[in-house]
Amino acid sequence: MAKYNRYDLKKVTKTLYDVQDMRKRMEGRLGLKSNGTEKERKIGDGSNLRADINPEVFVSLSILLEQLKEEEKVLVKQQKAMIDDSFPFGEILRSYPGIDYKLAGVLLSEIDIVEGKNVSKLWRFCGLDPTAKSKKGEKNKYNKFLKTKLVGTFGHMQVTHFDHPLRPFYDARKMRREAQGWGNDGSSPKGHRNNDAIRYAVKMWIAKWLYPKWRAFEGLYVRPPYQEEYLGHKHGEVISFPVQKKGKEKKERKVLDLDGKKKDKVGEVC
Repeated sequence: MAKYNRYDLKKVTKTLYDVQDMRKRMEGRLGLKSNGTEKERKIGDGSNLRADINPEVFVSLSILLEQLKEEEKVLVKQQKAMIDDSFPFGEILRSYPGIDYKLAGVLLSEIDIVEGKNVSKLWRFCGLDPTAKSKKGEKNKYNKFLKTKLVGTFGHMQVTHFDHPLRPFYDARKMRREAQGWGNDGSSPKGHRNNDAIRYAVKMWIAKWLYPKWRAFEGLYVRPPYQEEYLGHKHGEVISFPVQKKGKEKKERKVLDLDGKKKDKVGEVC
């Protein structure tokens, strides 16, 4: 029996991120970089930020900063030990480019793969379903913390690398949005196009890699994708559908397959 459960890991992981956030805030207030060197930043009157801090205050806050760094190191070691001891899938998870112990801890503690019976449920829980919008006063319909780490950390910092396995999905989606006029006519910022492509690449990672591998590892039923189960389309098969254009006859448009091989024309997969 595992020594730790995912709720134990969740407490340690969130505490680690809380301490890390406070450490970064303290460094910013003291005008320091993460390596301890001073930032070259000016304040209103042109003087250096460091010179504007009372020496006694700087010393007391520096002591607190060192304590935060030590606490962060302890939590990093504790999280690593918990994953190695009680979460066998963590080793497979970390084998994917861009997934370290910290992000693995988030995924392992926040996602209940037993409840994630299909890809759509995982997308919705991770905040990648555009219909899962929360209204003011209502309970969130998705995990905001998980979405931040998947899209903000994994997506923005890893997927956009030119040699990352998910880069073809990112490029194809971005080209599609560009062809549709996103960011070209001034109606929407170009950043929207980039963010949409990142979210799409993360969704494909969940559908192609995380969901089937994790469910199979746990001995759970791996449900086929919607396109395969209900529409009869196989992976790697080019799907076509009619598109009505004004003043023209209906034409066939190719859709990007789940392996990202057909990149001449771009379209929706999910």
